[in-house]
Amino acid sequence: MNLNDLECKNTLRVVFTGNIGYAQGLDVLPKIAQELKKQERVCEFVIIGDGRYREEFEKLGILVLAPTLQTAEICFDKYRMYCYLTECGIPTVRTYGDVDSFRKAYEAHEIGFPAFVKPRTGSGSVGARKVCHMEELLAAFREDPGLIAQEYMGDAQDLDADVYIDT
Repeated sequence: MNLNDLECKNTLRVVFTGNIGYAQGLDVLPKIAQELKKQERVCEFVIIGDGRYREEFEKLGILVLAPTLQTAEICFDKYRMYCYLTECGIPTVRTYGDVDSFRKAYEAHEIGFPAFVKPRTGSGSVGARKVCHMEELLAAFREDPGLIAQEYMGDAQDLDADVYIDT
């Protein structure tokens, strides 16, 4: 891309949503922002993501709409999020970070089947599934030891909410 070919008649707004990581091609944004500043172009970059490289982008005048990296890391790890919510006294679905802790809770009659297993990290319900008995749960954890197990919440409708608050 030739930066001299970019025209920002009024304002060019570049919005990137996703994890703020160089693997997504964001390594070019600081270079572009610096070059546009040198040319005194009026361009805005808005990044919505996980907070990685936040300080670097903010130094270049790039608005980052994201939680701090620490907050994002807690939220992205479902088991850490469960522990955090529990420590804060916020009721949440019972969650087990490994098969052994689930089995102990099952043997103590604290949880039963069906249950729900899903990857500890990730989004979009990828890899999430209902398991109906211990053998099925054990097979799931053998296949992917990075799963978590949760109490089954019934056949409820899945809802997601993405919220932006301009303060």
